[in-house]
Amino acid sequence: MLNKRILLSLLLVTISFCSFSQTKASYMSAGDKAFAKEDYSSAMHFYLQSLEFAEDDAYISMRIGECNRRMFEYKTALAWLDKCIAVDKEHQYMSSMLYKAETLKCMAEFEKARIAVSSYLAIDSSQNKSMADLYLKRINNAEEITKNSGDTILLVSCGKNVNTAFSDFAATYVNDHTMLFSSLRFETTGTKNKAIVSKILTATFDSVSVNKPKLLEDVINNPSWHNCNASVTPDEKVMVFSRCNYNSDNKLICALYESRLINGHWQEPQRLGDEINHTGYTSTQPCITSAGIEGYILYFVSDRPGGAGLTDIYRSKRDARGNYSKPDNCGKKINTTGNEFSPFYNANTHELFFSSDSLEGLGGLDIYIINPDDEKAHTLNIGLPFNSGYNDLYFSLNLNQPSNGFLSSNRPGTMELNGQTCCYDIFRFSPSQKRTVQELEAITKVPPVPVIPREANTETPNIPLQVFLPLKLYFDNDYPDPRSINTTTKADYESLYENYFSKLELFIDGYKQNKSLSAEEERAAIEQFFASDLQYNYRQLQKFSDRILLELIAGNSVDISIRGCASPLAESGYNLILSKRRINSMVNFWLKWQNGAMKDYLNSSKMKITEEAAGETLSAAVISDKLNDLANSVYNPVASRERKIEIVSVKVSHQ
Repeated sequence: MLNKRILLSLLLVTISFCSFSQTKASYMSAGDKAFAKEDYSSAMHFYLQSLEFAEDDAYISMRIGECNRRMFEYKTALAWLDKCIAVDKEHQYMSSMLYKAETLKCMAEFEKARIAVSSYLAIDSSQNKSMADLYLKRINNAEEITKNSGDTILLVSCGKNVNTAFSDFAATYVNDHTMLFSSLRFETTGTKNKAIVSKILTATFDSVSVNKPKLLEDVINNPSWHNCNASVTPDEKVMVFSRCNYNSDNKLICALYESRLINGHWQEPQRLGDEINHTGYTSTQPCITSAGIEGYILYFVSDRPGGAGLTDIYRSKRDARGNYSKPDNCGKKINTTGNEFSPFYNANTHELFFSSDSLEGLGGLDIYIINPDDEKAHTLNIGLPFNSGYNDLYFSLNLNQPSNGFLSSNRPGTMELNGQTCCYDIFRFSPSQKRTVQELEAITKVPPVPVIPREANTETPNIPLQVFLPLKLYFDNDYPDPRSINTTTKADYESLYENYFSKLELFIDGYKQNKSLSAEEERAAIEQFFASDLQYNYRQLQKFSDRILLELIAGNSVDISIRGCASPLAESGYNLILSKRRINSMVNFWLKWQNGAMKDYLNSSKMKITEEAAGETLSAAVISDKLNDLANSVYNPVASRERKIEIVSVKVSHQ
């Protein structure tokens, strides 16, 4: 499964997981290792597995909460952080309160965020007050940004002609009616091992919609590489873009290439010299624009040594003969100890836009503006609606119509592949009134915030399919097709899941009939099941399905075994039939997956589903089977956890 850092910077490396025994310690160790590599999806999987050995472990709950926070699943993160705080009676993991405050800040729940910081200090006044003050400063700054920006700007998605369930990013103008953008949706060709890579597309547009795009010619889109992040000079004569592939250490390195437009066609691209493409390191995300009579100026991102942080922004001048000067680091007003991404330079106003994860802002990556040549200039957050509580980057403007532009974001509402905030969509904006730098300066001045240096995430997990197993998928009571005696169904698991998840409040109300718990405990129990069992496993199913599809694309055969289960409210014979319907809904899910991409494999011997209809697995002594006790037989999370199917094994036969 491709993780979010491919979508940001295309700094990639494969990793492998060693085999481990199924113990709490081994799961936690695997989770900590994945967390350290910023592979939060895998880390969360391992932590959830370890919870089976210690359901109320505060550390594990905190780590699961942090995984969700860093994957921008804020509501789920809060549920887990609250659980950590509730069970951490000895206050060993006080940082969970600060993580909660940061999560609430990103959700624009500023007062609740301040309360979380106050709770951190109230429990033990000897806590690090400077850290608490830093969090309060971030919260106050974010609130100020939201108060003073955004009400005159229209920001809309570029629509389905541009945005897919995969990641679409790095949109830029060629002219007033033509754009270039990158998309991570294409299968490699000419290689034995198939993979998904990015390519560069072009599309025309008007003030309302974007027309169907087309790929740039193969001379630009090398079919075996990642090709992305194209930038074209204002005179439309020169294009610079990133091309990325693995080196001998299995690390993907990005380099910058230049192509010239001659007689309407882009020519064979040339790799820029070693001054730009530092050997062994990445150079990516270019912006090339006019420098007047001096030629062009190139801004780009690199993780080369000698910078301020993990990835820095550099600039170089290009003369009329195509020679690039030795790049200069853009300095500490722009570059922090963290990551800076996606520079865009407006040569008309001498303003540099870029994204950073280490300046005060609203979310993960915010977009900022500065005049890099003004010694007195401040770095300014450009505010709403450009920024959100999520990742916002790849800001670009139409230099002829500077009130119009593009950006990429994983904010809610993007087209989904693996969860609500997995992948990036391209948005376009049309402000009715352009703010000047002076107006932005009146909103906020953003000083750099020191962050703890961490190893750059240059990895994308090649997770073994077995890591996802057993994969438990949950169903509403008697679904699909209540009271049916058929063993098959037309329903698919996606629609069943969405309908089930929409009933959160119904299940909370139904469980209130259980008088053994307080109202707060009842709500927490239901919310935890919906977040950590129902929702989490559905998203794991999406990742699992992506991995299965890649195996099939690579020419391999896949055999999946599924076991059905049910709660004991109905009699055993009916439950066996119901289990078969639930397994059939899973087959229907795969028939529709990625617009039917698996259909031919399912209809052949390439993808085989083996059914193990187990029926009910727990006795009525554990779960109520009484129709007049719906609080426990239907709404109790214990009963809900038995209404499931389990993907118990998968076998891949390599061709």
